[in-house]
Amino acid sequence: MIEHPPMNQERFRRVARRGVRMTAILRIDGNPADCPVTLLDLGLGGARLQIEQALPTGTEAWLELMTPLRWDPLVLRSKVVWSRYDSGKSLVGLQFFHESHSLLYSLFELLNTSEFEGES
Repeated sequence: MIEHPPMNQERFRRVARRGVRMTAILRIDGNPADCPVTLLDLGLGGARLQIEQALPTGTEAWLELMTPLRWDPLVLRSKVVWSRYDSGKSLVGLQFFHESHSLLYSLFELLNTSEFEGES
């Protein structure tokens, strides 16, 4: 399990994340039901989100985002790398696995567009 620092400590990241507050869908491997989540930060390498219940480390999932730049949702394959319950909320850290250059570029465009306000 990857250790995650306490809420008040900074963490080094290879790829910066952008603070956001937007809704998304998390599709968990083997579960046909959609799980609505709130994204708290987003970057090329992963995301931090708030979810109804904590997920076990190693859980494979697909994060589905609606973006102003695409007709179809941006679907990113991911894995839970940390999960904790804090102040009445379940927080989860995802690591992305980019399956194509076009998906990675779409995420890059989303993070760098002035139209993206991080709200939905």
